Amino acid sequence: MGLQASRLLQQLRLHPRASTAVAALVATTALVLVQRHQRQSRSSTATTRTVTISSEGGSAVGSTVKAAPPQGGKTEAAAIPAVPDGGDDKGEGQALPWNTSKRGIQAYEAQKAVNAYLTLHFCPLEDLIAFDCGLQFATEFTQRCAELCAEHALPRLDGKPRSAIDIGCAVGGTAFALAADFERVVGVDYSKAFVQAADQLKADGRMEYTITVEGDICEQREAVVPSHIDRSRVDFEVADACDLPSHLVGFDAVLAANLICRLPDPRVFLERLDTLVADNGIVVLISPFSWLSAWTDQDKWMGGVFNERGEPQWSSDGVEQFLTKDGRFELLHEENVPFVIRDHCRRYELSVSHGTVWRKVPKQ
Repeated sequence: MGLQASRLLQQLRLHPRASTAVAALVATTALVLVQRHQRQSRSSTATTRTVTISSEGGSAVGSTVKAAPPQGGKTEAAAIPAVPDGGDDKGEGQALPWNTSKRGIQAYEAQKAVNAYLTLHFCPLEDLIAFDCGLQFATEFTQRCAELCAEHALPRLDGKPRSAIDIGCAVGGTAFALAADFERVVGVDYSKAFVQAADQLKADGRMEYTITVEGDICEQREAVVPSHIDRSRVDFEVADACDLPSHLVGFDAVLAANLICRLPDPRVFLERLDTLVADNGIVVLISPFSWLSAWTDQDKWMGGVFNERGEPQWSSDGVEQFLTKDGRFELLHEENVPFVIRDHCRRYELSVSHGTVWRKVPKQ
């Protein structure tokens, strides 16, 4: 933990133009990491507990986790976070279960998770960020993802409507944003609860949800699809990103935002891109590479480990090597994609995903 804190502070020094608010946020995070490390060092044993929480609780059902007993000696049950969270006391770092696999899917079925993603996708800036604290630059994540697709997708020369697919669409915010530039859009997610919410938004154009202010204090909000979006262009379906239905082929743009580090085998999904994308179509991959063994066995990670020579293997390099191994994809664009997740009015998580745009090279 102390090493993580040192790295955070070092990164802060490397970015002198960072705002005072962001600097304070990073410094505070570093301090929290140190304090956690000190607390965990004082705990002599770790007890394995099985946690069963109903869907109303918004947590994993039957998940087994390890929790260190607090100083008082009493062991409290700990649960895997069911919604985007700023980390936990198990030392797992950021918990970003953006998308779905058969592992951990229970965490998505709770209404609490739906509320969290409706907040992320639809909450107005003035409600999302309660204070002028320097985080505004990381908002409107779904719109920025859709803009990356629209900016790099080529117009069709055969007169057919342009198509896009959002793999891991959650409650549909990005899929609706894609409909501003693509005539046909498909949103796919493994979570039935998310797809049901997206379907309700398609049908009604709006949906109520709650936003946490503090503790048990919540306020009612309404997610609204912008009036200029033709919702009839968008369809949603439940599907596994590692086992997509065969009819999903030939899209002009494929978006996978914060997906691959939450799949049991990301290479299976990346292999499927060869048929999922049309020739000269694009793939937009966005990921914080926040690998967790709870979602992906370490031998399936694209990077984030050391090789046998003790050299670091970066996930961005692993993705590039996989996509370019047979010359089928070429890198068009690369950028950092910041986003912020709200827990309550005084707690936020700032992350920076790695964004790349790839074009599928037609076979000669």
